[in-house]
This record gives sequence, structure tokens and C-alpha cells, in this order.
Amino acid sequence: MGTEQLTIASATGVDVSLPIAGPGSRSYAFVIDWHVRLLLAAAWFLAGTLIVTGALLPRSAALDSRTFALGVLLPSLALYFLYHPVLETAFGGRTPGKRIAGVRLVTRRGDTPSPGALLIRNLFRVIDSLPAFYLVGLLACFATRDRVRIGDLAAGTVLVLDQRAALAALDGYRALARDLATVRRWPGAASLARGLESLYATYHAAISRPPHRLRAALLKLLREEAPAVVRSLRAPLGWVVLLFALGTGAGWWLVSRYPELAGLIASEDMIEHVERGELWTDGLLNVTPSSVVSLRILSNNVAVTIAAFCAGAFYGLGTVYLITLNGLLLGGAFALTHQHGLDGRLFAFIVAHGTVELSVICLAGAAGVALGGSLVHPEYPTRRESFERRTAELAKLLLPCALLLTGCGLIEGFVSPDARVPLSARVAIGVGYWLVMAGVLSGRLFGARRPLIPGAGA
Repeated sequence: MGTEQLTIASATGVDVSLPIAGPGSRSYAFVIDWHVRLLLAAAWFLAGTLIVTGALLPRSAALDSRTFALGVLLPSLALYFLYHPVLETAFGGRTPGKRIAGVRLVTRRGDTPSPGALLIRNLFRVIDSLPAFYLVGLLACFATRDRVRIGDLAAGTVLVLDQRAALAALDGYRALARDLATVRRWPGAASLARGLESLYATYHAAISRPPHRLRAALLKLLREEAPAVVRSLRAPLGWVVLLFALGTGAGWWLVSRYPELAGLIASEDMIEHVERGELWTDGLLNVTPSSVVSLRILSNNVAVTIAAFCAGAFYGLGTVYLITLNGLLLGGAFALTHQHGLDGRLFAFIVAHGTVELSVICLAGAAGVALGGSLVHPEYPTRRESFERRTAELAKLLLPCALLLTGCGLIEGFVSPDARVPLSARVAIGVGYWLVMAGVLSGRLFGARRPLIPGAGA
């Protein structure tokens, strides 16, 4: 079987073909990158830990234990998880592993992918890596025509063998200008000249465009684009909230009716704490600094939110499963604590951060259901195109959701475990932060105006 080709249509009528990288080249590049990012993260973690413990510096100069998360743990996680999106953005679709393997990422038009597309591609690693060793992604590479994984389908990217001559846009632009000047002097070549002029205009617009204004783009995203996506998700959001509520009720009923099932929703350590009349969160701040607690909680919340969104790639069924499961766990936890008179304390722990945290997870679930809908009922000629475009639209929610979850992590790390904070203050924080969330998702917190005509802008 020959090597598959990515064919790029040209205005001149002469198509350009790029050889698509197969699963072997893709796996080779990934293994190299995995070792590089693991070594970088481990090196930072080891050096930071030695500094914290005073092994490299005098104890007086060592980092305080409460800054361990910011100085050691957070940079290590950033090196590991941001390795691909940052390097691919900085080096035009390449990483060290891709360079060594002789491959690079391009769009289906042969261009360098945008930072947004590269971010989407890497977010879907949550799905491609299931259940282990990137089995889903590898199977997708064998099953799809262009040898792409689900992240590539969502981002509209393809991994091709690196042919610099074919992708050197600037050199092509200069050569095209010379060819156009020559063709214009040929009699009877008007149609060819028009084709070259069209292609020249495309190159000129790409090369001469003004620099991207990050601040203006972010304001537009937060004021207009993300709120528009939220409005489009009203129907699926209602169904997801109902599904979560049913899951919570089912979890409560199961554990209340059959207490022995508590082991399915809680660990043995959690159950032992509850049977002793304690919550598993008691004394949390005495063991772990608030900064570390916040970081751990934030990473978990972000992972759940991304998983709820990306699982929509399984025709929405993955999202339905995750939302139902989280509802079952929450209902079962309340039933378990209720049996020992601790449900009020669990509510007091959750209320400050849970109002926004659960709302964001349900919103991500609604986006996942909508993503699955693009596969069940595609709006474009192919499911691939429908999936790609819907993903790009729904991904605009990721930034505001990440901002909101950051606040949840801080509240859950510094406020929720602190027994000195009264219930009234916790309720006020929960309600107040939910109103902040409403302002963020409507865009009004960033200066968006209410439409003058009812329904306008929807």
C-alpha cells in the first residue's frame, strides 16, 4: 500500500501533494517527545524539591513549604502538560520529537495550524489516550483516511512528512510574483494570469496582514463569542442539568437503600472517617498547605471539565456517562454522610465553591452533548467537517470556564476546609461567586451590553 497524500488545491490548477505520516512515524515522534517532557518535568521537580528541603541551599534560603506548589509542583506540571501546545505553536507545528521523526502538523489547506487549533488538538489527548497507551488515538489513525487521531479531526490538522520546499510560503510568494510578471507579458494567457493574481493576492494577504491583537481578541471572545455559545447551549444545558439531578437522586437512593454500596462511591479511608463521625476533609489544612490543596483541586476540576467536553466525541455518550457518574457520586456521598449525621457539614464544605464548580461541569457537559450532536446530525456535508467546526465554536467556552474553575480551586483550598468560616459566609460566597459566573458567561463583566431587541444577538 502506497503512502497516503494530502492534496492541496491551488488557484493555478496545479495541486500540491504532501505525504501523510503513518502511525509508525507518529508513534516514533510521540515517544521521543514523551521522554523529553518527562525528563524536563522530573528535573525541575527534583531540583525544586532539593531546594525546598534545604539540600542545595541553606534552610534559611530555601523555599517556604507553602510555596512548594507554585515553585515546584506547578512548573513541573506545566512543563509536562503544556509541552506540546507551546512548542507546536512556537515552532510552526513541530516539536523536538517531530523534528527528529521528520514530520510536522499542517491544516488541511497546508497552512501552519493556529494556536487555537493546536490547543484543541492537545485537549483531545484526554480521549485519544484512553484506556491506556493512546489506544483510541492509535485505532483512529488506522481507521481514518488521513491517518489522524480524534484530536486531529477536532482541530482540522494532519501530520505530514516534513517537506520544507513545498511549505516555504515566503519563497513561493517571491517566485509567484516573478511568474505573474512574466505571464502578464504573454499574449493569450489572460486566464492563467487571473489565476496567478488570485493566488498572489492570497499570499499577500497572509504575509502582509497586521499583527494579531491579543487583547482585542480576548475581549471579543469574552464579550461576544463565549456568551453567544452559552446562549446556543440552553436546550442541551437543561437536559444535562436534569440528567445530573437524576444521577444525584439515584446515588442518594441506592446508598440509602443499600448502605453496603457505599464502597462503590467512596474509598475505605473516606468511609472510616465518616463512621468515626468525621468528614474526610477534616484537618486537611493541618496536613497540606492551602496552596497545594488549591492546585490539586484545580487540576482535578479542569480534568473533569475537559473530559466532559471531549467525551462528546463518542456521539455524546461519553459525556452522558460522565455527568451521570458525577451525579451518582455526589448523591451517594450525601447519603453516606446523612446516615451518620454529617450531611450538614458536607453541605457547608461544598456550598462556597460547589455552586460554580457544578455549574461549569454541567456547562461543559452541555457542550459535549452538542459536540456529539454534530456527529449524529451533521450540519455540513461530512461528519468530519461538522465535528471540526462545532469543536472550534464550542472551544470558545474553555477560557471563561478555566477562569471560573481557578476561583473555585482557590475557594476550595482556602475557604471550604477552614472550620473558622461560618456557614452564612460560605453561603454568601457561593451565591456571590455564582453571580460573578453569570456576569462572566453573559459577557457583562467584560463590558458587553444587553441586546436592545429581545433575542438579538442570539
